[in-house]
Amino acid sequence: MAKTDWTIHDVVKPEDLNQLSQDVNEAGSQLDAHIGSRGNAHLTATRTDAGFMSPADKQELDKLAEEMGNMGNVPTQAKTVSGAISELHATGKSNESLLQGATSASTANTLVKRDASGRFKAAAPVAADDVARKAEIDAPPFTTTTGTGVAYVASFSPAYSALVAGTRITVKFHVANTGAATINVNGLGAKSILRASGAALTAGIIKMNAVMSLVYDGTNFILQGEGGNGNATAADLLIGKTASVDAGDIVGTMPNRSGHVTGQSISRSGTTLRIRPQPGYVPGDASNSVQWDDVDWIAENIRAGVDIFGVIGTLEEGAKVASGTVNFPAKVAAVIDIRGLDFRPKLIVVYNETQGYFYSAFPVSAGGTYRTIIYNAGNYSVSSTGPTFYNDGFSATTYVGVNNANNIATVARWIAFDASYY
Repeated sequence: MAKTDWTIHDVVKPEDLNQLSQDVNEAGSQLDAHIGSRGNAHLTATRTDAGFMSPADKQELDKLAEEMGNMGNVPTQAKTVSGAISELHATGKSNESLLQGATSASTANTLVKRDASGRFKAAAPVAADDVARKAEIDAPPFTTTTGTGVAYVASFSPAYSALVAGTRITVKFHVANTGAATINVNGLGAKSILRASGAALTAGIIKMNAVMSLVYDGTNFILQGEGGNGNATAADLLIGKTASVDAGDIVGTMPNRSGHVTGQSISRSGTTLRIRPQPGYVPGDASNSVQWDDVDWIAENIRAGVDIFGVIGTLEEGAKVASGTVNFPAKVAAVIDIRGLDFRPKLIVVYNETQGYFYSAFPVSAGGTYRTIIYNAGNYSVSSTGPTFYNDGFSATTYVGVNNANNIATVARWIAFDASYY
């Protein structure tokens, strides 16, 4: 080792310098050994190499100390490794005792363990946040109401301690409601019962002995699954159809008037023709209608060019005239019968100049009273017995051939008019 007790008057010898050089080299070797093969004396420590603690590790260490708390509160013996082991051993024995007492039965103050089927038992729930058992899920609280038809009372056991939004109850109503109603659950206060639409109840919505569910919305109890509603009656519903309304289930009685159905009657208002339909339902497609039949509603009875409800008239204005001849036997009265005309005659004339015979029939009043004038062989006669008129002709008894001296058939001419004074 180099000399270390030098004074100001000492002489430096060559061997002193050599020793000093040797000490420096040894110090360098020792420094290299301290730094190690990684070449950095300040590297972060790892699991296999020494080094300085990283900031991240320091934060974790501080956090651990913080979570452990004040070690002054830890029992003295646990502050040492052996004491901590002893403490853990004692705690483990206590926990082992607790674990050994675990059971799947609903035993108070014991740990729960599952049975061979993975199940365990629990006591009947009481508080709102108690564990629900299958029994409560399969058969939720149920009771029959008391009170009146506007103020129901429901007493459940176990009792509800509070009502929260979403609380569901199922009750059997002992009487039908007589109007807007309330329900008081376990004395928690009367709450209005409303329909699913939010409307107040009307009389008869709740039937006697009806079992119904209600859900509390935070303010009112809302009926669930009350069924249909409305004020329809059987007469308002098509025959054979069914519906549920306020009054209960109904079966329709309204007739189905499908097809082309003749109306009950017709009437006119100005230019409007009104057909009164039969009671019932009339489908609105082209295969169904309300109809009325009138044999006179034809084109021939409507003035030419006039369109009345789709029928365009072909009747030409002015009187129509038709004429012809007919053979009469001799010496006897004969009936002349003319048909096939395109109008109903209102005046007719039958005559034979050779025999001196004239027959005329015409109306004398608007009511259809006819007068007949007959001229026969110089004599006139007037009769109130007229011919018979048809829509397409007429029939009359004449005496054209009575005065036939040659006793042969006689030809007479006839003329028919569709006009008269009336």
